[in-house]
Amino acid sequence: MKTKYYLILLMSCLSFSCEKYLEIKPDKKLSEPSDNLNNLKLMLDDTNTLNQQVPGMGEAASDNIFIRDSQFDAIQQVSVSSVNSYLWQRDVFNDKARNDWALPYAVVINANLVLEGAEKIKPGPSEQQLWNVVKGSALFFRSFSFYTLLQEFAKPYNSSSSSQDPGIVLKLNSDINELSKRTNVKLCYEKIISDLNDAVNLLPETLKFKTEPSRAAGYALLARAHLSMSNYNLSLENAEKAVALSPTLIDYNTLNAATTYPLVRYNAEVIFHASLTQDRAITYPYACADENLYNTYRSDDLRRSIFFRRNGPGDIQFRGSYVGSATNFGGIASDELYLIGAECAARIGNRAKAMDLLNKLASKRYKQPGFVSFTPATDQEALDLVLAERRKELLFRNLRWGDINRLKSDPRYRTDIIKVSKGVSFSLPADKYYIFPIPLKVIEFSGIEQN
Repeated sequence: MKTKYYLILLMSCLSFSCEKYLEIKPDKKLSEPSDNLNNLKLMLDDTNTLNQQVPGMGEAASDNIFIRDSQFDAIQQVSVSSVNSYLWQRDVFNDKARNDWALPYAVVINANLVLEGAEKIKPGPSEQQLWNVVKGSALFFRSFSFYTLLQEFAKPYNSSSSSQDPGIVLKLNSDINELSKRTNVKLCYEKIISDLNDAVNLLPETLKFKTEPSRAAGYALLARAHLSMSNYNLSLENAEKAVALSPTLIDYNTLNAATTYPLVRYNAEVIFHASLTQDRAITYPYACADENLYNTYRSDDLRRSIFFRRNGPGDIQFRGSYVGSATNFGGIASDELYLIGAECAARIGNRAKAMDLLNKLASKRYKQPGFVSFTPATDQEALDLVLAERRKELLFRNLRWGDINRLKSDPRYRTDIIKVSKGVSFSLPADKYYIFPIPLKVIEFSGIEQN
């Protein structure tokens, strides 16, 4: 019963304006988590909150998306946030409470309640495995949310400035009356990595449902975090651990491009299933794939026909979601891990390993027979190839925004984004930091520092 009350409370939190998520003061007896492990596990099975609301406005702001003029007004009528994200305006999130800042913190509060409940339980031998799953999963979900928030609301990690750069609110308890305060980027990443190192020792190698985090998912998220910090050796190590547990790659030669969505939900590559929150700004027919991006795929690249369908001039439908529908994938899959490993190997000068990982993926993406393995002559050429393949593989997963930010420290990979809407050109130059503004009402109520 307490679990039911908690879920009602959490849904109520999301129905308020986003500034309220830390200001609501519920009845204490409803906010305390149960001391029953099964009830704690039920909180983690709330897939609507934990798995289906991954922020996605970084995708709208990126250079993957093109919104046709004929669709612009239809989007704007439903959500000002959508078009303001697409065109990088300041007032992004204040037309709706369920936004990219509030949704991850709903997950964080959920995870904190579970962690506090687990700490009150001294498991017996028959309960130890479930206790491990509960604690490890809560640590994973909280870390996943913190990492997602950092990609949109904080500067990219920089070893020389991260201890001064404002990060996110590192919420580590369920007290929603606690004063909000931003923690620096360095401490945010350190907490994510510390918690994930604990989680991988608790999470099982196999689980019944892909909406639950496994040990491979923990290693995969560690690989992401270390990549964002330019810790290439550690990122490679964790990517390889994840691949060892979940090595499967789908051979796109076996897929039927004539079907509406050639890739199915919970497919063999999915390590952790989650989906981006549904929004017109990132969903066809309102949002199309960028024409210049589409033109980067070779004729023998199967992703050209599996990921896309051209329905007319400037009308390119992305249909390669690992959700198996128009909803975009927001989880973790093995293809990303091969690319992380390849990038890190290239950066540390291990070209042979980089190409081994990249060609294992590419052999499943290009037409067979006939695909010739990539054989770059230099480490730089190897890195160029890996990043080009990453760009073409990990579409509409809200990863591109973070990539643009972390790669701009190297002039060779800086991206100037230009969008034209109704005859007006909008430019986001590469010498600027691409950081979303925190919702204004959050600033008004909490007093935390604005971006």
